[in-house]
Amino acid sequence: MKKRKIIDSHSHLACKMFGNPEEGAGHLFRYRAAPDVLVPETEAFGNVNYYELYTRGQFQGERMWPDDLWQRAEEDPALKTAMTAADTKWMGNRCLKNTFWNLQKILDDNEVDYICTLPIWPANSFEDYKVAASLDSRILPFTCIYNTEMNAEDAISKLLNDVKQGARGLKIHPIIQNLDLKSDYIKKILSAWARTGLPVISHCGNVEYGIENQGAPNYGNPEFLADLIEEMPEVKFVGAHCGGCRSWEAEYFAKRVGGRKNVWVDTSFRNPKEIAWMVDAFGEDKVLFGVDIPFSDMDVSIACVEESPLSDREKERIFWHNAAELLKIE
Repeated sequence: MKKRKIIDSHSHLACKMFGNPEEGAGHLFRYRAAPDVLVPETEAFGNVNYYELYTRGQFQGERMWPDDLWQRAEEDPALKTAMTAADTKWMGNRCLKNTFWNLQKILDDNEVDYICTLPIWPANSFEDYKVAASLDSRILPFTCIYNTEMNAEDAISKLLNDVKQGARGLKIHPIIQNLDLKSDYIKKILSAWARTGLPVISHCGNVEYGIENQGAPNYGNPEFLADLIEEMPEVKFVGAHCGGCRSWEAEYFAKRVGGRKNVWVDTSFRNPKEIAWMVDAFGEDKVLFGVDIPFSDMDVSIACVEESPLSDREKERIFWHNAAELLKIE
C-alpha cells in the first residue's frame, strides 16, 4: 500500500556531462550496462565510501571525499588531480545508467508521483526532457539558459516559449554553464522569467568538476545566489543542496536568506539531522524533497527524510505539499 505522495524536485535524466556519449551516456532511450565503479583504496585515499558516509549522516562534502582530504589536496596538486579523476569516473558510471527506462523503474520501485528533470546545457536541453515527459506524465521537464550563446532578448524569448511548451521551471548551473549570477545578463533574464510565476532552481556550492569549459568554481558560492535572492524578491528561487554541501555553506545560506518569502531549498545530499535543521532554518513550507539522480539514490534520499526527527505533517510537506504548491500541482 502506498504510504506517501512524493515529488522529487531535483534530478536529471540522460546526463552526458561526465559519461562518454559514445558509450551511451546522455542517450535517453539507450541502456548500456556499466559495472559500479569502486572508490579506489590507496594509502593516500584510504577506503572512503561515498554512500556509507552519506547514509550514516557523516557526509560533509559534495563529492565522495571528506572535507579534510580536500583541504590536504589544496596543497598537493597530484592528490587533487587523482581525486578529481576518481570523482569524474564515478559520476560517468552513474551517467551511463541514467536512461529513460531506468528512471521509470526508479519511479515505479519507489512509488514516486512526479520528478522534476533539470537540464544543464550543453549536457541536455528542455527539448530532450519534453520528449520524455510526453511518454511519462510523471516527468516534469524544466528548461535552462543556453549560456551566453544567446543574447538576453533571445534567451528570454526561448524560455517563455518553453513555458508555453510545458516547461515547469528554470534550472541554472552557474559553474558548468559559466553563468555569473552577478551579471546584468542573468538579472535581465530572471526579471522577465519572474512573470511566469515558476521557480528558478540554481546549483549552489563551490565545486570543481574537472570538465572542460566550466566556469569558475566560486560561481557556485552561496553568497552569489543570496545576493540575487535579496535583489530580486519577485523571483521564486530554490537553492539546490540547501546552499551547498560543504560544512559552512548551508549555514551561511540560511543566515543570509532563511525565512525569505522568495526562497526554497531542497534536501539533495542531506542526512536526517540536517533535514530537520533545514525546517528550523528555512521554514516547514520552504523545504522540498530532492534527490539529484543520477548522483544520488531515490531510496536513500527518501529514507533520510523518513528517518529525520520531524513530525509526520512536516514530512508530508517536504515530500509533497511544498513542491505541489510551488509547481502548481493539484
